[in-house]
Amino acid sequence: MGLDADGYSHVAYWRNHGTDGGLKYAYQDASGWHTEMVDGGGKFVMATALVVDSASFPHVSYFIWGDGDLKYAYKDGAGWHIQRVAGPYHVGSISLALDATGHPHISYGDGGVLKYVYYDPADGWHSRTVVSGLGDEGGHNSLALDGEGNPHLAYYNHSSKEIVYTYQDAAGWHSHTVDTGVGTTWEGSHVSLDLGGSEHPHISYYARPSRDLRYAHRDTEGWHVETVDGDVREGWPNSHSLVLDADGYPHISYGRNDLKYACFRETPPTPTPTPTPTLTATPEPHFVYLPMLMRNAVMLPATSTLTSMATPVLPTETPTATSPPGATSTPTPTSTFTWTSTPTLTHTPTPTATPTEALICSNGIYGVVTYNTAAAPGIELRLRFDDGAAWSTAATTSTNGDGRYCFTGASSLGTGQMYYVRYGPNATDDRHLRNWYGPDITSYTMGMQMAGGDFDIADVELLSPDPGATVTLPETFTWRRRELAGDTCRWGLFDPTGTDAWWSNDLGDVGSFTVNGVPQGAVHGKEYGWNVYVFHGPDSYGSSYYAFGVTFSASAGAADQPPLERQPMQERAVGRLLR
Repeated sequence: MGLDADGYSHVAYWRNHGTDGGLKYAYQDASGWHTEMVDGGGKFVMATALVVDSASFPHVSYFIWGDGDLKYAYKDGAGWHIQRVAGPYHVGSISLALDATGHPHISYGDGGVLKYVYYDPADGWHSRTVVSGLGDEGGHNSLALDGEGNPHLAYYNHSSKEIVYTYQDAAGWHSHTVDTGVGTTWEGSHVSLDLGGSEHPHISYYARPSRDLRYAHRDTEGWHVETVDGDVREGWPNSHSLVLDADGYPHISYGRNDLKYACFRETPPTPTPTPTPTLTATPEPHFVYLPMLMRNAVMLPATSTLTSMATPVLPTETPTATSPPGATSTPTPTSTFTWTSTPTLTHTPTPTATPTEALICSNGIYGVVTYNTAAAPGIELRLRFDDGAAWSTAATTSTNGDGRYCFTGASSLGTGQMYYVRYGPNATDDRHLRNWYGPDITSYTMGMQMAGGDFDIADVELLSPDPGATVTLPETFTWRRRELAGDTCRWGLFDPTGTDAWWSNDLGDVGSFTVNGVPQGAVHGKEYGWNVYVFHGPDSYGSSYYAFGVTFSASAGAADQPPLERQPMQERAVGRLLR
């Protein structure tokens, strides 16, 4: 099930009706419910997954029993389109996500093997084996994509009776055991994964034989596991779904004999009768359960349609950042749960005042964000952390009315660890840069004051050659300068289907760069992407919102190579949107 931008429901399901059966799709609008046959002819549909894109069109992945085919169907203005993705395979659970460009990514189980496939418009479907030897149909699994489009999966390993979390980045796949002893010899555990804005994993799953619904999340301190609903003996929550709200709090729908809903809420501290309100009390977490008549599994996809604003209008309100559970502290598990018969679906965050420190930042990592030199309020930023082995988001915040930001409470850095402040990836506003990476912070002690970098997020508009052009070198690439003091540009080229990227040296505040020859490692006749980077210092830079596709013709090039530095894609690499 999914919800569109107007809040209407969309559902994909199997209709068992002989030769008239098959995969059906139902959606709701102002006039009521409507149903359509997507893939008919009496097909036996064993598993489905559905998401709704930003244009309110449905995308469905599903398994056809008998044919053994994994299929993908999507609808646009011309109607339904169906593709065979893989097969034959033995049915397992299916999970579907859309990346920032609206292309599908699917995880599925196949006879003890967990597989991941994704669609590239340049050359079709790509398949990857994530893990094998799971001992069942490939494990119940759930897929989510981070801001860079990297896959993150949670799955159940029937052989080891474990819940496992795995993700892929430029270095390959990385796996973590979340919980052990959660299965029996014949029963598995369903899982549901959401990353949220902080891109920390949050997982709900069912633990057997204790029949507990559990919730786990990971932060910079490690994994934290809580029991949501213990000793569920009236029925099994085999099918359930987890989503995070805008404040990072979990909401879980799950099945017992009836359908239930659990959400994490904070109990506001008891006010102290003093002239100055005390806002430092530590809230005690608990879960509230609410019965639901009809709702399950709402996981909205990433934006697939870009919105361009003709007139730059910056936000005027400063949001108050509210930390998700476990973002900076370890949650306190509790076995006491409060039941209520009154459905209350509105999350009420604990009231907080805006302290003076948020403006002055006397004990944190600080800076200023501008747009064309004017203060840029309401800009979301992340404090990225490298523990020496992997990257994660240590904290998030937003700029205030003056464009200032402050990360308080950051932990001290150890040997080989670092922070940097990041804006983006921005996939919704082409007035702004795609990303900004602040300078490296390699030494930090908790409570100290440290500059995280000031920067301007006005975009660099690419001009020529046109998107998708085929050029004969030498070729001059042009863009519109931002005309901001301190800018120095670099021209970049990257392989959108691989890991290679190239940068020029510092060009200064210019609006063009001439390429004389194909760089080392690149080839003729293949589409690459080019974009522009704006630098302030050697390791603080942003990338243009768009990247344009370009193909070098077979007759391209002089003998000399252009002065381009080869850059493997890493954490602070050239993630961008190809146009």
